[in-house]
Amino acid sequence: MRIFLAALTLLAFSLTGEAKAQRVVLEIAPQVTRSEPEFAAFLRRTLPVEINRAIAGKYTGTLRVRIVDARLMRGPSFGFVDSTDYLEGYVLVPRRDPVPIRLTLPFDRSAFSLTPPGENVRVYNLVRTFAQWVAKYI
Repeated sequence: MRIFLAALTLLAFSLTGEAKAQRVVLEIAPQVTRSEPEFAAFLRRTLPVEINRAIAGKYTGTLRVRIVDARLMRGPSFGFVDSTDYLEGYVLVPRRDPVPIRLTLPFDRSAFSLTPPGENVRVYNLVRTFAQWVAKYI
């Protein structure tokens, strides 16, 4: 009897997980792909995963995200505006108006932030924060 209940519980959890699965369709504007090819490739790989993680249990169905601008500051700067990374897009939920998300994240001006590993950290911070905003707006 215990084995039967355990199997039934396991089946219920697996069915619940399938029922809450969602699909994130990511569209990246051609100018972003041209100006920031590595950033765009990282967005394609990571943003849908982070959005799925952020909206787990909050939304089911297909969710479209359109990225229209993305900029990563590449060199040393001395002003606040120049030392920010930028990601702009829209969340498109069926039967709702598009929700714009404009994300600007400052970072420290240490030498590490301008190295390839530092840029990876900065890009991941943008992606994770953008996904959290998507979850907030749906």
